[in-house]
Amino acid sequence: MSNEKVYNLTNPQKSIYYTEQMYRGTSITNVSGTAHINTKIDFDILRKASKALFQNNEALRGRFTIKNNLPLQYFEEYNDVNIDLIEVANKKELENLINKLVRTPFSEPEKELAKITLFKYPDGTGGCNIVHSHLISDAWTTTLECSELIEYYIAFLKGEEVKKDPNLTYKNFIQEEEKYYDSEKYLRDQEYWYNKFSNMPELASTNTEIIDSKNCNANRVKYILDESQSKRIIDYCQKNRISLYCFFLTIYSIYLSRINDIEQIILGTPLLNRKGIAEKKTFGMYVNTVPVCINIKDEFKVLDVFNETSKEILAVLRHQKFSYLELLDYIRNKFNVNRGL
Repeated sequence: MSNEKVYNLTNPQKSIYYTEQMYRGTSITNVSGTAHINTKIDFDILRKASKALFQNNEALRGRFTIKNNLPLQYFEEYNDVNIDLIEVANKKELENLINKLVRTPFSEPEKELAKITLFKYPDGTGGCNIVHSHLISDAWTTTLECSELIEYYIAFLKGEEVKKDPNLTYKNFIQEEEKYYDSEKYLRDQEYWYNKFSNMPELASTNTEIIDSKNCNANRVKYILDESQSKRIIDYCQKNRISLYCFFLTIYSIYLSRINDIEQIILGTPLLNRKGIAEKKTFGMYVNTVPVCINIKDEFKVLDVFNETSKEILAVLRHQKFSYLELLDYIRNKFNVNRGL
């Protein structure tokens, strides 16, 4: 770190930071995305586009340090970055490569927290993989990165230059959050969440076994619905004016209610937490986790539960900016417990 200005971490970043402190030396907070180009690629141009992505988006140059026992962040000036090109024989080799990249931790927060790797198939097609710490990026940002990288590549192929609006900076979000804490909106949000958890709820679980809390090994399980199942679900949601998000959140809640034999389910769910077009075009970590409380009473019909969930989601969206960490502190102090929701 040289003379860069330092900034506080935002609430979304703090949640990630404290998770990283619990699981130091692991890749638990890595986020990844892969872009495929199904035509022969000029990899010199693609490498140039990758470097432009770092140059035009300071969030990718975010670094973290500790001062007076507080985590702080700063943004390094652009310096030339190394972009590897790796040849792979087939999709299986690519999958193995990506697994290796994703599972490699960013162990030094004062150094790079993002990495772009190009890959090339024998026929000259390929693409790139982007991996970064969740401290500087969320899934929405990953989508922006892949789209912007392809835009740069196409522009450079045509001999055109690329520009990015300098006002699309994560620093704006940092400053907006500081203003939020001095606003009436913050007080209204605080009142909403404190009232919602004025009583300690009964917590649900999917597993009765003792799990090693220090072990973050995991994998993904995928269930693919066939076309007819998908169509039935989409038609049902359209007919009853509920979102697919609401549908699956409710189905999962009903399952938890049955196996735990409780009527209220609390699910921690991520929300985009971006307002306006500018924030939706800006790289950085915005996603906030909020608890959604879903009531499932025996006298309810399934559609009643869907409608209750839909109302709850709308209410939560109005108060989504409030810090989940602050809410946890309130609950733990009020009820003298040491657990999450």
